[in-house]
Amino acid sequence: MEPTQSKYPIFEANQVLSSSHLNQLFDYLDEQERLTRADLIGIGIVCGLEIRLDQTASPATIHLSKGCGDTSEGYLAVEPEDVALVSYRDYKPPGASEYATFLKDKSSASKTPYDLWELFPAGEPNTGSCSLRASPTRPRCKTHRASLTTRRSCCSLN
Repeated sequence: MEPTQSKYPIFEANQVLSSSHLNQLFDYLDEQERLTRADLIGIGIVCGLEIRLDQTASPATIHLSKGCGDTSEGYLAVEPEDVALVSYRDYKPPGASEYATFLKDKSSASKTPYDLWELFPAGEPNTGSCSLRASPTRPRCKTHRASLTTRRSCCSLN
């Protein structure tokens, strides 16, 4: 993570503060906090967030235990309760973002992203049931040996 806020705002006595002054202060402090987490404390799973696959259930279920971790951008990723994930839909990063971790070949001009899936508990509309048989065409998480990559797990493709 590289810093983008280069200066700390200075306020004078009797200065009338606008929303942009306060937002600039918030942005600076928020970035400093995230830099502290990502660069000083470290990134990854802090506790929990263990993944277990149950293929005997119908539909197949991925169990994710409660826990927390720090992302590479310094954000906290928290799952407050154990969750059973049984459905999915394709995940497309918002906007035209080019998050390098999601790209197959970072050096290529094509910038082809990995296929990503967002996993959900039962009852989520517009989703398909998980078909969790290992597939050679799906990217595999080398850490967890899973054939899916999700936002809800703090692993990335190695």
